[in-house]
Amino acid sequence: MRGDLDALVELWRHLDEVQRHLRIYPPATDQEAVVRSEMTGLIDDADSCTFVVESVAEVVAMATAEVGRKGGLNDTVVCRLSRVVVHPDHRARGVASMLIGHAERFARARGAAFLSAWVYSGNADGKSYWLQRGFAPRAEELVRPILGEGSEEDP
Repeated sequence: MRGDLDALVELWRHLDEVQRHLRIYPPATDQEAVVRSEMTGLIDDADSCTFVVESVAEVVAMATAEVGRKGGLNDTVVCRLSRVVVHPDHRARGVASMLIGHAERFARARGAAFLSAWVYSGNADGKSYWLQRGFAPRAEELVRPILGEGSEEDP
């Protein structure tokens, strides 16, 4: 897996390009270093796994599964799916569904009761994908910038 890190970061770059226009917050100046660090940390975590699909010795898809307690007011064990990305040349072939199936088996083996996938509100294709696979909306985060004192919209 460590040998695949560069390939995984390259796939993440593609995901970043697709999602960049959906983000509200400006990216970290060192975001690639942050992604590398996070992915490296996941490699050694027994409750997380990054699943990879290769085609002709090239990484073409990935999905990360992280299992843990949901927190808050319950003790539910949830598997959070992230960085689910398939290279455009390999889409519509069931690759993402295969990755999710592996993640679900991984989660079940660790006692998870739910899968959770986070999707940007403006990502209609992403929402549609997850909804078609039995996922249901749980919450929606609303954000706005903090306005300067004395501005017309200051509450």
